[in-house]
Amino acid sequence: MAIADRLKIYIDFKRINIAEFERSVQMSNGSFSKNIKENRSISSDKLEIILSKYPEINPQWLLTGTGSMVITGAEPSIKSAIKSEHHAPPNPCAECTAKAVRISDLEKTIYIQEKLIESLEREIKYLKGEQKKH
Repeated sequence: MAIADRLKIYIDFKRINIAEFERSVQMSNGSFSKNIKENRSISSDKLEIILSKYPEINPQWLLTGTGSMVITGAEPSIKSAIKSEHHAPPNPCAECTAKAVRISDLEKTIYIQEKLIESLEREIKYLKGEQKKH
């Protein structure tokens, strides 16, 4: 999977319009969509702009596909929610909050996996089309 495909997953995850994303990272109108369709790479200067504009994107994930998509420093993690639950007196609201955080994290994971599957299916179709040409 190409960097552009992973960026598309992130854009979908954040529910950002592609045109809005292009403007925010100083790309010309339609250039990002063209990168995806033509499986073209994104220049290093554009990657720097993207990572500075969207600092929650995990650079390792963006470049290699390994690790989590977002850096979780800004958002409360499941571990911290559970940890605070055990250090505070029992509180039904804290338990509900921890469960809500877990559900939200699981929903995000499901969404990311669905987008990854869609991207891989597109890549398979593309590769099958290339194979038929040879």
